[in-house]
Amino acid sequence: TKTPGDTESPVDGSRAITMPQLTLPLYSSAGYLTPSVQLSASQYSLSNQLPGEDSSIDRVLPISDVDSGLFFDKQGSFFGHAYQQTLEPRLFYLYVPYRNQDDIPLFDTTVEPFTYDQLFRTNRFTGYDRIGDTNQLSYALTSRILDPESGVEKMHVSVGEIYYFENRRVNIDPNSLDVVTLYNSVPPDNTLSPIASEASYR
Repeated sequence: TKTPGDTESPVDGSRAITMPQLTLPLYSSAGYLTPSVQLSASQYSLSNQLPGEDSSIDRVLPISDVDSGLFFDKQGSFFGHAYQQTLEPRLFYLYVPYRNQDDIPLFDTTVEPFTYDQLFRTNRFTGYDRIGDTNQLSYALTSRILDPESGVEKMHVSVGEIYYFENRRVNIDPNSLDVVTLYNSVPPDNTLSPIASEASYR
């Protein structure tokens, strides 16, 4: 990796990470509610820094989320074949406070392309060098067609999007005026994400 603004000297160093998490899963036949609190603590010991830059960097960030969903189903038949159809609404709330992380070098981090799975991830970046600030609510709906005898899933369709309560500030490149740093990422001042979906048929 390279220090921002430095094209000559790669930054070397070690990184220690701990991420303890406390989760309370509550399940019933009708749905679930899972609040979770996580503490992301990172410590960087760096060498080959530019003059005036810290060789030791600490970052501690709380990550809190609440995942919830309901299950509805009905029995039916189609061309003489019995089936079970489900309807599964899901809400996922995520809050991560802002911390300036411009002094942390990038060893293995980039922006996640926006897909359906990212509706329920706690970080929009890969790796550990950036933790994205956010205050957001993801909402989605899934429907499945199941074999009522075996329980095998024949088909499922899911669709959802994210509502952002606040603009996002953490960026990959602190020297860039454009916070959107990768194709298919969500602009930081968008209130809504693109609609994302996935489907499978067996």
